Amino acid sequence: MLGLRNKKAGLEAALQDLETRRSGVVRRLEAAAMKAEEAIAAQRAFLVDTNGEDAAIAKRLADACRRTADERAALDDAARTLSEQVAQAKDALE
Repeated sequence: MLGLRNKKAGLEAALQDLETRRSGVVRRLEAAAMKAEEAIAAQRAFLVDTNGEDAAIAKRLADACRRTADERAALDDAARTLSEQVAQAKDALE
């Protein structure tokens, strides 16, 4: 009986840890999505306002778009993975 309680307590602690990590990743994902949209808007404004004639600025803005898109994709994948792990942990508790 004691072993079963300890196992359940361990599963509950693991679930709590997963939920905490998922919440942190989701917060970071929201911030990354905002940064990605800002980078896209800056690149769009540059292209519209200047016709993209300054190569150095064009490269910097394109790099920022790629970097923020990559970060958002990685965080989105991590959030999805953690959500799956949370669901599995909840199933294990039932």
